[in-house]
Amino acid sequence: MSTERVQKILAQTGIASRRKAEELIREGRVTLNGKQAQLGDQADLSKDSIKVDGKLLRMADKEAHVYVAFHKPRGVISMFADPQKRPHLGDYLGGVQARLFPVGRLDFLAEGLLLLTNDGEIAEKLQKSDKIPRVYWVRVKGHPERALIDRLAKGGRIEGKLIQPHSVRLAADLSSRSKIEVVMVGDGSADLQALFEQKGFLADKIVRQSIGQLSLGSLKPGEYRLLRKSQLEAVIEQPELALQRIEREAEKTREWAQKVEARHEADRAREEEAAAGLTPSGSRGASRAPRITPAAEVRKGAAGARRPSVRPARSGAGERPRPSRAFGDKPKFGEKRAFGDKPKFGEKRAFGD
Repeated sequence: MSTERVQKILAQTGIASRRKAEELIREGRVTLNGKQAQLGDQADLSKDSIKVDGKLLRMADKEAHVYVAFHKPRGVISMFADPQKRPHLGDYLGGVQARLFPVGRLDFLAEGLLLLTNDGEIAEKLQKSDKIPRVYWVRVKGHPERALIDRLAKGGRIEGKLIQPHSVRLAADLSSRSKIEVVMVGDGSADLQALFEQKGFLADKIVRQSIGQLSLGSLKPGEYRLLRKSQLEAVIEQPELALQRIEREAEKTREWAQKVEARHEADRAREEEAAAGLTPSGSRGASRAPRITPAAEVRKGAAGARRPSVRPARSGAGERPRPSRAFGDKPKFGEKRAFGDKPKFGEKRAFGD
């Protein structure tokens, strides 16, 4: 068996990703043939003794590679243990018989697609690639103006780090909220919550929909599915295919998004006009009263009086006389009974009594 760098051997055995393995070596937790290992040291696992925290690695420790797509729920930390006792990945992936580690991460309050594997080489390539697109859907309150979405697309600095989206578009129009699609390329750990707040949005939900050609599909929060190695290799080697799909979907909805934005712009203009108290002629009213529709004017009358109790007669007829008494009044003695009065004893009943 040929010699390989110690950090690569650790990644292959599933102890950690290569980047994490390098941290373990720097921290002095890895020994090679009884001496503290250094970055760049090479070894042959079939001949050399490699220990991590005193535990000897063996050839049998090398597991079959496993690849998992997981829908991380909101409020779950992207680790397999947590000192603060918060929900973690181990609560959901205990059924996978492999020592998995996440590729990248998702914020505690975000949800969506998270890839996990024990293949250190694949994990490293996924993390180091600066071409893989990641698609997020962010639900915000209200219906933002086009200028605000354009401002979001320009990105900004969050804690000294520049966050620059590849593209931003309206993805769904809800009754009191909107879904905005944000495509990030080459950065799987962007703080989108902070970016949206910086740009004046109120974001209440962030979901990562896809990584390259891999998407959530029908996975519900807390569910996972196994993947093939070839699927992850396609994500790494052909990121342009995912970008082409994203652009096609955006083109299909471009005309729809323009109509939605125009409708909301018209709604905002009417609301501003009503708040300003503008009359139909465009002048300001003394009391800034809301605009009166023609139907309301007919009901109220020119002088503001109550509507007459006698309706206008139909064409060719006189006015309809008022009834002699209001409905429900008791008849006087000797007066003919109105429909619905009870007959006296011995009195012949009319039809319907």
